[in-house]
Amino acid sequence: RLWTTAANWSGNAVPTSADKAAIRNASVLGPIIDSSTTAVAAQVVVGDWSSASDTLDITGGSLTVSSWFVLGYSSGNNGTLTMSGGTINAASTLTVGNSGRGTIAITGGTITVASTFGIALLAGSIGDVFLDGGTISCGSLSMTSSGGLDITSGTLIVNGDATAAINGYISSGWITAYGGSGTLNVSYNTPNPA
Repeated sequence: RLWTTAANWSGNAVPTSADKAAIRNASVLGPIIDSSTTAVAAQVVVGDWSSASDTLDITGGSLTVSSWFVLGYSSGNNGTLTMSGGTINAASTLTVGNSGRGTIAITGGTITVASTFGIALLAGSIGDVFLDGGTISCGSLSMTSSGGLDITSGTLIVNGDATAAINGYISSGWITAYGGSGTLNVSYNTPNPA
């Protein structure tokens, strides 16, 4: 399942920085990025075409995406990212549920999105993010009522003063802590808020 195993990819070639890495129609679990891996791609899609369920696991190492990153591209697609370590650097956007269903479960590591971190942005999409450790940092955060972000540990960092938008998402029940039984701390320009 390693990302770096050429035989796991069509054409027997590991994606380069010029390629779209598409994880779709998997009959088994999708690729793993481990501590020995430095993965790159122009775009990444997990869950595409007629695929009902696809996965990407990151336990260490790094994934650098020079353009967009999508989990659950179209209606009926389901893409899941599970992350326990390592780093993701997305130079553009990361969308959790484009028109399909996307899920992120992060217990460690760092996700950095230069532009928009979107959760369930288009009609019919569903997006779920479970921040149980690690850090998600983004240029902006955009959600709809079909999206959810639950925080039990870890840190969400949004560039600039996004407190009004974040507090609006919280009051709407779109961002929760401990499945709705906890309290969220929101601050602007404060490193490591308690």
